[in-house]
Amino acid sequence: MAAQPAFALNPIDLHEALGYVDYSTTEGRKLYYNAIAPLAEKYDGSQRGLRMFLHHVKQRSTVNGWGSTIFTIPCGTAAAPQSRNLLTQFGQVSVAQCRAFAATYLGQENKARQDSNNLKLFLAQSLGDEIMPKLLQQGNQYVVNGIEDGATMLRVLIAIVGIDTIATVSVIRASLRALPAKMSEVNSNIVTFNEFVREKKGDLDARGETADDLVSSLYEAYQTADDEAFVRYIAHKESAIEDGSAIAADADATMNMAEDKYKIMVVKGQWNAVTKKDEAFIALQAQYDTIRKTQAAIRKGTLVPAKKENGVTGQYAWKSVAPKGKEPTTKTVEGQDYQYCPNGHKNKWVLVKGHKDGCKKDPNHPDYGKSTTFKAMATIIDHEEHESESEEENI
Repeated sequence: MAAQPAFALNPIDLHEALGYVDYSTTEGRKLYYNAIAPLAEKYDGSQRGLRMFLHHVKQRSTVNGWGSTIFTIPCGTAAAPQSRNLLTQFGQVSVAQCRAFAATYLGQENKARQDSNNLKLFLAQSLGDEIMPKLLQQGNQYVVNGIEDGATMLRVLIAIVGIDTIATVSVIRASLRALPAKMSEVNSNIVTFNEFVREKKGDLDARGETADDLVSSLYEAYQTADDEAFVRYIAHKESAIEDGSAIAADADATMNMAEDKYKIMVVKGQWNAVTKKDEAFIALQAQYDTIRKTQAAIRKGTLVPAKKENGVTGQYAWKSVAPKGKEPTTKTVEGQDYQYCPNGHKNKWVLVKGHKDGCKKDPNHPDYGKSTTFKAMATIIDHEEHESESEEENI
């Protein structure tokens, strides 16, 4: 009877009992070539691309079992032993610690040495021409006992790209304190903004550091977005936390909340949507600005107002003829009552019902000199302020 096949998540797990991969077998050679196969797109050495590159390395590590052999770096002391993961905690692992650990397996006949060599070959084939020369210049740092170590090579690469200095943490924290400026830079795209914050937060996590009051910085930045409805939503959420009616969430949950709201508004076409009130206000504002500019030009003498045609022709020509002497100042024509008005109308005779509250062209009238456009704008503004207050109460 054939033996029951052993269970494993990856083929490499079946070789752990042996202590190394037998490259003399067909399966062993397949594992080798899969381990060293280059990435489809080479890494260019940019800081922005580092996290994605490390993600690809982690995937390769999972399939080939590198995590337990070369990526778990001893970092403690004899009295207080501890270890850290090179891929996720690289900021807390030094090149010297990688070298010291490599010295324990290089030159031995074990899987760790195989993994170190495979990682080295994988890196050499997956790095672009922009970064590879810089890494080669630091070659002496990842040569241990005359042998190039893959894990130490990766740590040196991270140091070159990330510029690991004490000042790095300060720079990252400073960028997280300047989030309102970042919101403006990304034109209030909440998804892009959150990607930036998560990247910087991850950089701090990898170095064993945390951001200073990140949640407060997020609320401050979100309330500088250029959509008023979104800003009111965020302000309401923050107020609920401040008055104790809601529980404060961590930075990740806060970003998810803001991003979900943004995506919903975008899908519904509500993000920066121009309402009919906005359109009316914009149109009136344009008219008002035109009137102001025209009046200013007339006062300065740079514009001569067009001469108005006085009077009406045809059967209504009488409207432009003022009464003479003791002629009556009221008359009825075609069932309509008219009165004479001397206040500069195009027609001298105006409807009585239109002047029952007096003539607005009369200097003694309370509305004399007020622009109808200006008053319409004021009406819209008052209406919008009232509706805004109602929306705040209903949030």
